[in-house]
Amino acid sequence: VNYYLLSEGHEGAVLPYPQPVPTCISLHLKTCVLNNYKGSGDELLFAKYILQNAKFLHIMKFFINIDTYETFWMNDRIRRDLFSCMKSSDTCELFFFMS
Repeated sequence: VNYYLLSEGHEGAVLPYPQPVPTCISLHLKTCVLNNYKGSGDELLFAKYILQNAKFLHIMKFFINIDTYETFWMNDRIRRDLFSCMKSSDTCELFFFMS
């Protein structure tokens, strides 16, 4: 599944997520990779949507741009929100990489 923010930094730009959750996400998604992740509000909502609805998700990888990596890790709220998010999968692990 590829997801691109077409309007970066515009919080209202993300369309509402489909209900019911598409089968490809709820029953088939095992790995999710988010490239150039900055932790913006819309990126966080998308990450939470995946974590809360992908029942068989094993790995979620966040690739954070080297220019924003330090800022990302210093923002305790972003990390806390991701790690404390209710996950649909008991086996899901979060990984963070500098890109």
